[in-house]
Amino acid sequence: MIRIQATRRILALVGVVLVVLGGGDACGEESAVISRVVDGDSLKVRQHNRSFQIRLWGIDTPEHGQRYAAEARSQCRRIVAGKKIVLQPKYLDKYNRVVALVWVDGMLLNEELVRRGAAWVYDRYCDEEVCQTWNDLEQEARVRRIGLWRDDSPVAPWEWKGRQRSGRPRPE
Repeated sequence: MIRIQATRRILALVGVVLVVLGGGDACGEESAVISRVVDGDSLKVRQHNRSFQIRLWGIDTPEHGQRYAAEARSQCRRIVAGKKIVLQPKYLDKYNRVVALVWVDGMLLNEELVRRGAAWVYDRYCDEEVCQTWNDLEQEARVRRIGLWRDDSPVAPWEWKGRQRSGRPRPE
């Protein structure tokens, strides 16, 4: 059973990567059109008459129902509104979303959301050299008290979800 699930995930990832990268330029870049900003770190995109969901790699934004969730979504929406994006897929997650780096007008969306105080660097998954830069940007946003850092001690989404699962009260 596990082997069948793993095979399906691999085939799904190959299919999505072919859609994302198929027909792109010599560098393997391909543009897509945003059909919807699901939340601060998830996008629904259309490409080659197919629709799929993108999860921004290396960051995490407040969850629906959590303080600053609407603001993070609005920040993301403002950045991508009416623009094409360029994707660099990393992998397919357990929800069959393409986890990716996303560029908008030459700007890395993942990084920009951290810079604006709309996202945490998700250290559990952000394990490349660029993550140190993002950690520096997160620290700058904290010092400037912008976005979610206006709170003295905002609750990271992974902690908030853990509290929900354990039944502990949420401070927000």
